[in-house]
Amino acid sequence: MKYGVLKNAYVEVAGVDLSNHCIELRPTYGVGAVQAHAFGDDQEYSNPGLTTRGLSARFINDFAAASVFATLNPLKDGAKHVVQYRNENTSASALNPTYSGLWFISSCDGLVAGTMGSNSEVSVTWTPAGQEAEATT
Repeated sequence: MKYGVLKNAYVEVAGVDLSNHCIELRPTYGVGAVQAHAFGDDQEYSNPGLTTRGLSARFINDFAAASVFATLNPLKDGAKHVVQYRNENTSASALNPTYSGLWFISSCDGLVAGTMGSNSEVSVTWTPAGQEAEATT
């Protein structure tokens, strides 16, 4: 069995490859519940509703041009942008699909922050602004 150890993920934000600064990537998926019980039923039950998804990441901050701060700072006020990610920083394939979609930053913590003697880290949470696509090529 091959275990999924994430050690070389690909993360692109608004056309900028931030993979070499990303230390955590966490896509989330879910399905909302729509109540389906009515008068006369003896219990509550639900049907699957709309799907939900989210995306969060942590980056080691870098203030160089075309790096973490320069990429995320102009996007933090709700500008829609494309985010792409995959498990391995190699070509997309059936075993390494690229997920991409239109997102906006709903939470950004630490663009200019840190603790004395440690890395300056940025935590970002995205909310979808469109459909997410999966590509294998």
